[in-house]
Amino acid sequence: MAAVLFIDIDQFKVINDSLGHSVGDHMLKIFGDRLKTFAREGDTVARYGGDEFVMVFADVGSVDDIPPIANRLLVDVAQSIDYKDINLHITVSAGISIFPRDGSNSETLLKNADAAMYRAKELERNNFQFFTEELNTRVMERVTLESELRRAIENDELLLHYQPQVNLVSGKITGFEALLRWENPKHGLIPPNRFIPLAEDTGLIIPIGDWVLQTACAQAVAWREMGLPPVVMSINVSMHQLRSLEFNHTIAAALKRHQLPAEQLEIEVTESALMDDPEGVRKLLEKVRDMGVMIALDDLGTGYSSLSQLKHFPFGRLKIDQSFVAELVHETESAAIVRTIIAMSQGLGLNVIAEGVETESQLSILRRNGCYDIQGYYFSRSVESAQAQEMLQNGNVIDIPNDEGARTPTLLLVDDEPNILRALKRTLRDEGYHILAAESADEAFELLAQNEVDVIVSDQRMPKMNGVELLNIVKELYPDAVRMILSGYTDLDTVTEAVNRGWIYRFLAKPWDDQQLRGHIRDAFSSHMQ
Repeated sequence: MAAVLFIDIDQFKVINDSLGHSVGDHMLKIFGDRLKTFAREGDTVARYGGDEFVMVFADVGSVDDIPPIANRLLVDVAQSIDYKDINLHITVSAGISIFPRDGSNSETLLKNADAAMYRAKELERNNFQFFTEELNTRVMERVTLESELRRAIENDELLLHYQPQVNLVSGKITGFEALLRWENPKHGLIPPNRFIPLAEDTGLIIPIGDWVLQTACAQAVAWREMGLPPVVMSINVSMHQLRSLEFNHTIAAALKRHQLPAEQLEIEVTESALMDDPEGVRKLLEKVRDMGVMIALDDLGTGYSSLSQLKHFPFGRLKIDQSFVAELVHETESAAIVRTIIAMSQGLGLNVIAEGVETESQLSILRRNGCYDIQGYYFSRSVESAQAQEMLQNGNVIDIPNDEGARTPTLLLVDDEPNILRALKRTLRDEGYHILAAESADEAFELLAQNEVDVIVSDQRMPKMNGVELLNIVKELYPDAVRMILSGYTDLDTVTEAVNRGWIYRFLAKPWDDQQLRGHIRDAFSSHMQ
């Protein structure tokens, strides 16, 4: 048995094109030397072409022996490479075919290992994959898509959609994020997650990124010349663009060409784009910032960078990732992360914007915690330029919910039985409370997000989530709310633990005495005010 490894240096084309062929040639020489050092006696190492190499491991005992070898290979050859004052962090992707299982001749084995290598790249690179029959179909689809994407640039099939960014104080649109779309004549609208990774792998992201920059600048100027209010145009920038030593000149040339004031352009970079060459990217972004262009950190909290690194970059705005916003109402960890990002931005004197805001509850929590700029479906999805223009012409403003309910003492009742809720409301209706009612934990979370609740009274036995579990989460999300259980079901151990841990303030039994219940709830409000 033998194993054929088809090895490709991840993103080599971008490095070679942006830093120069001398850097690329040096990288290839060092990489080839490392492969030869790794090879055993009897193994074969060859450069296949470009940044592709082939290794043949002879006399492999079994398929199970191959993964440990491939793992060591990925680690040993992917050490950083120094060239003059440049430090290059490299990773590789490898595909593996087995003789005789996956082919009886060299041509078939190489073709199949190559197919497996492309699958490794699809899975975020820096890994290895074995060949399987289904990969043939995948590879052909990828080759076809790449060919069509190259033609898309030439045939004007790319377009931008614009998602408005709005301020929660004025209610007005302050900017748009330009989002890339591809209208394929055969397949219709192709989602970005299908073609952008391909563009990054092939280096097409460089001309595509330049097209996005030019088009977004031209659109912002066109709106201004119509007499519409000036807005900030925000564009996404890939790590490959940031590797180009000429990127700041590209930005400057676009601003000059379109006569767009620098303060009307914002570039968004992700954490992962910073980590390949932090010092080089920092210097480049400082040059862009010095032009007057705003720089936003996108997807904060989803990468692997540290705050000690991020504080050195010239950001003007932090973006709260939509994955945290989506879980903001119901999940303590996401809510804590959002509060931390907002507090951090305030402490550093940075603006903050939340993306993916879809509900009134999410908006209320963000505003309550000091985030006053948002984008998302709550106001508008991304739209074509004509619709964005219409929004500006009509002076569209966001419908901001008021918090009048929080101005009076607010009580939230939670019980899965509507009859119980109606009886509780009758008992408490003359107490002067703003009474909210929920029939499930999910409804309770929505109401808590939209209202400043002082006291919450919950049943214990409810579907999906019981009262103690609910109030434990409420304690983390809304620590100032006084929490009580009202239940006909008594589990002494559960109640004792909940009280001891501070999850609940008091346990009340069903059926209740009206006068005593009113007294307990008055005590709870008094406790809240202390």
